[in-house]
Amino acid sequence: MKDFLDYDIKYPDLVLAIVDYFSLNNGEDLNSKCIKKFIGTYKVPEGENPIQPDIVAKVCDRLCECRRMTCIKKNGPMSLFDNYCTVPPSQKYRNLSPDFYYSLYNSIVYGFEYIYWHNLPYVLPIISYSERGESIGTCFKMFEGIVTAKHCLTDGNNIAIKGYKAELLNRSNVYVSKNDDIDLAYIKTEEQPRFTIAEPHVLDDVLVMGYPKVPFFLNFCTGEKATISAMAELRMTPTLGSIAAEGEIYFPQGLPKLLLVTAKIRGGNSGGPVINKEGLVVGVATGLPAGEGLSDDNVGYGMAYPIQSVEKMISERNIKTFNFVDYPD
Repeated sequence: MKDFLDYDIKYPDLVLAIVDYFSLNNGEDLNSKCIKKFIGTYKVPEGENPIQPDIVAKVCDRLCECRRMTCIKKNGPMSLFDNYCTVPPSQKYRNLSPDFYYSLYNSIVYGFEYIYWHNLPYVLPIISYSERGESIGTCFKMFEGIVTAKHCLTDGNNIAIKGYKAELLNRSNVYVSKNDDIDLAYIKTEEQPRFTIAEPHVLDDVLVMGYPKVPFFLNFCTGEKATISAMAELRMTPTLGSIAAEGEIYFPQGLPKLLLVTAKIRGGNSGGPVINKEGLVVGVATGLPAGEGLSDDNVGYGMAYPIQSVEKMISERNIKTFNFVDYPD
């Protein structure tokens, strides 16, 4: 993160330390706090230079922009005597782990470059083997297992996921929707839960991660910044440059709303996460549902399910069997 002189690497706990220092709960009088005093309390990792007050001020200002912090006063040279107050977390986030807040605040401050590298270990390629050959897709660790697009499993006779042994996957429950047109699947591997999700909103900036079909690259995870352009309760028929009509009579009934995002989602990208600027998963990338045409190819958009659709699908308790094999070395 060049704007922050790679502070996310040099001082990985800095943002959370700033948030804690300017909170109401650390025992120090709120009005006496300032950046200069914070620097005096911060333990710099061995071998690193002291942190710069203007970078600390930039961190605080970024948190203020996202309403996670309030500026009380700006005063003095080099921002040394600037004072801030941390906004308490909302009720739904109040009892979550320190790891959650570490990811949340770092994502807000350092942006999508940080979000990409932080989430990269959780976004994995998935290979389907069939008589036609191999096809690649994307899955990601979520909840207590793995989320992907259903067609990444149904496109082949055998499926392999990087980092997972066939023995584990074959004894895990795989959930799909009772509605065959919903392109989602969840493999419950009983892992440490990841509950970093949020509601998607129109005009949210997001990052779409996945493994597209790039010749000669098997482990080539892309990250594309995009915007959620629309959320369709009813399906729309897009044409080049405009939304032509509501397509209520043309499309399968009973499907969840879809997100229209300004990023092409092709081939191997399906099944990847859509992540907002707080580092929270808001959707699952997918191709268009069966019967809904290929118009997105013309306008350059991609489609995604809200992540809440996965929770609803899991609650149906509809289990399907697939044959998993070990991922190739």
